[in-house]
Amino acid sequence: MKKLLVHTFTAIFILTALLSGCGQQSCAGNFDASGYGVSSESEPPLPSSEAASDNGKSESDQMPESEAGMSADIRYPQFVTDKFTDSPFYQEAARDGHAVILVDGTVITSANAAMNFFKQYQAGESCELNIYHFPAQWNPWENRICYDSATGELYELHRSVVETADGLHWGEESRYAVDHISLTEFGCICITGEASSEPFYTQVVSDYDLFEDYDRMVELARQYVSPIYLCVVQSDTFSNPSEITQWPAILERIVSMECADGESFWTVYPDGELSVDEMIRQISKYFEVDRDAVLHKVKNFMVDGDTIRYEGGLGGAYPQALVFDVQKSGDTTAVLCRLRDAITGDVDMDRGYLITVRNKPDGTFRYLSMKEVV
Repeated sequence: MKKLLVHTFTAIFILTALLSGCGQQSCAGNFDASGYGVSSESEPPLPSSEAASDNGKSESDQMPESEAGMSADIRYPQFVTDKFTDSPFYQEAARDGHAVILVDGTVITSANAAMNFFKQYQAGESCELNIYHFPAQWNPWENRICYDSATGELYELHRSVVETADGLHWGEESRYAVDHISLTEFGCICITGEASSEPFYTQVVSDYDLFEDYDRMVELARQYVSPIYLCVVQSDTFSNPSEITQWPAILERIVSMECADGESFWTVYPDGELSVDEMIRQISKYFEVDRDAVLHKVKNFMVDGDTIRYEGGLGGAYPQALVFDVQKSGDTTAVLCRLRDAITGDVDMDRGYLITVRNKPDGTFRYLSMKEVV
């Protein structure tokens, strides 16, 4: 098998080892984040005697200032368009040495700011981590996570901003106490506290630092997993295509994959209804099945019009599919897919799906089977 995940947090593991005193242990490519699980309730760092003498200072005074010349460590500038570089708020973020910057959900900064925050927090030093969000369609906002060594308080500050020709217009800043903060194995900060009744996760380490060949893992998933995505997320395995029960959902994925940006299955078939012949034509791009095998599993088959009606499949937050291994043998290809939780960012490394296809001379392929592996 060609392994696409060679390391996870290799550089960060080295820092973890230094902090925990584990020396030259073999990391086998995994980041041990256990050293970065800290709670302001049960395991608060003790305020230093020097910090305790500064109790008269304000909140902002207690926060460490960026060193002269210090700026955000932007590692992946290719994701930053002119829309953002021309933004005064983005320019402010780029000058912030404590910044994690997300552009349209992609972390473009290195892991240094997050690592430094946890290192200082565990040492009982005042510290902050400033997470800047720049969505493609909405106004940007900032989430500051702060620890005040003088008071022992761990808290977060939220503020939004609207950019106009007149400059930046800030929304009201909100302050929330933090009970517990930790860094997960797959690069998300997990916060529990006053701001939300449920743990809140924010990615602070780039996918390109987590996985050695992230783009390739995503592209292989788009190629081999996307058409049968619903089968994967619902563990609907099959030893041959005649066992598949998700034909309408597979149809939706196949049609949507071929649509232009901003369009989908519902653009092509607004009422979800199409002829059986059209359905078989679409499905036959990826499967060697006949009409009877498909209709045997389809519930909304309307005999009078020889049509089927699809009313929608998956709802909620979708896990991300990533391909970790690829093996080619003769005219078959097998790929190992794992799912990444849409909320926590964790990859289920204990369970995956082995998808096998037969390659065709014209460069296409046909699905043979999908089985769960542990």
